Amino acid sequence: MKKILLAGALCVFATATLAHEASEKREWTRGKCVTGFYRYPGHPFTVALFCEDALGAYMSVIHLGPIGAPATQNGRWTLKDRYWHDPLWGSDITGSKWEKDGTHLVVSTSPIYGSGGFFELDLKSRTVKQILPKEAAVSVHKPGPGYNISGDLLEGLK
Repeated sequence: MKKILLAGALCVFATATLAHEASEKREWTRGKCVTGFYRYPGHPFTVALFCEDALGAYMSVIHLGPIGAPATQNGRWTLKDRYWHDPLWGSDITGSKWEKDGTHLVVSTSPIYGSGGFFELDLKSRTVKQILPKEAAVSVHKPGPGYNISGDLLEGLK
């Protein structure tokens, strides 16, 4: 009975907060972080954003669309595994931007509680590529210098 009540509460929370339309660019560093779910229109992927004030912003990706089979073609999203979080790109984020195809997301992170890197997430294949810094791989235990998404930074990447 407790599991059913918890699942129902999560469904109500998700429905109530899913009203956020995904904007093309989100910056969290200037007090603009709003906890909730952000879905790119017409695509199955949703970002769950958790704002922790001075402790930073954290995000995960959820596959909300129907999968329709025990696994997708690439086998990375399954009926039993729809939630994706990695501290490498999801901890202490400073900004994120949906790519126009709705299946890619770029994320910048801080070196304070995060990895201090800049990443591109391929949501369809559930893979991540570190874009910056170019010279060394970063981790939460060995962070890079930190980045914040801005127009100038994004223009030089594509």
